[in-house]
Amino acid sequence: MKRAAAYAVLALSLNAGAQPDAVLTVRTQPEGLEVWLGEKYLGDSPIAERHVAPGRYTLRLVSGTMHVSESEELYLQAGESKVVEKTVGVKYGSLRVETRPPGAEVSVGTSMGVTPLANDLLTPGKYRLEIRPPNKRYKGVTEEVTVPPGETVRIERTLERTSPFTTKALVRILLGAGAVAGFTWAIVEQDAHSTYAEKAKTDPDYESKSETAGTWRTVGIVLGGACALGFQIIAFF
Repeated sequence: MKRAAAYAVLALSLNAGAQPDAVLTVRTQPEGLEVWLGEKYLGDSPIAERHVAPGRYTLRLVSGTMHVSESEELYLQAGESKVVEKTVGVKYGSLRVETRPPGAEVSVGTSMGVTPLANDLLTPGKYRLEIRPPNKRYKGVTEEVTVPPGETVRIERTLERTSPFTTKALVRILLGAGAVAGFTWAIVEQDAHSTYAEKAKTDPDYESKSETAGTWRTVGIVLGGACALGFQIIAFF
């Protein structure tokens, strides 16, 4: 009995010397930020009248979606009711780009990757967005895009197919056909020139025909060579 009475007296003395908790309220704009008191996670804001032990703490407000984190030193006295109100600035915006077909390269001055693309660390501002198609069968896209702070900009584009018969392609076809026609003509006229030259040995009337065939042979070679050179130049550029 004496031992039990001694424990009771000790408990009363300890309770008499114990400090009351501090009461903490945290409100943020925007709401939904993670609230950390030291290494203890209190929950998402707003936090209303949370009882905590008195002491000195680091209060941190964290947002994973906005990629921001703010902190301040906080001293909570015994029995104190502390209200913390914070407006947290947003540092980054987000960009989502999808294309049909996928695999297009996206750049805003520097390459960001290929579609489907997601970037959550974009500094707010205006950008010149370039979408380069995955192959030459599609046309690229260039446009101005504004990324506001704390917001997500979504861009979906169906890339337009290029016509197989572009001006460049038609010119190459014509030059290729001209080269073939010119060299074929030169071969035909060369055969005629040889034939007429042989007959001219016995019949002078064929001599002029041989010279004419030789002239057309030269024209065919020049025409074919010019077209072949033009074909190569167009292909290079």
